[in-house]
Amino acid sequence: MRIPAESFSLTKGTLKTFRRVADSGQVFTNSFCPDCGTRIHHQADRSPGQISLKPGTLDNSSWLRPSHHVFLRSAQTWVVIPDDALRFETVPENRAWLRGE
Repeated sequence: MRIPAESFSLTKGTLKTFRRVADSGQVFTNSFCPDCGTRIHHQADRSPGQISLKPGTLDNSSWLRPSHHVFLRSAQTWVVIPDDALRFETVPENRAWLRGE
């Protein structure tokens, strides 16, 4: 769930981070709870103004409707993708879909 980085604030505690390099060479900084290990969000070095919040961390996620799905080439066979969602085998080169274009 991509959101502007300035829209995120932590209500208490301090997150820990680790960095990973994707197959594309892009570097991701991943933030997690130091007590339970739950991933909270990640930020890509190529998108410094945005974070990808893990929706499962929200108190109420009933209003969420995924608009797109990436990395379908490695999706589990039991994953059901809604018919109206954008589908990508990997991350597409053209990033216009992120802006709703």
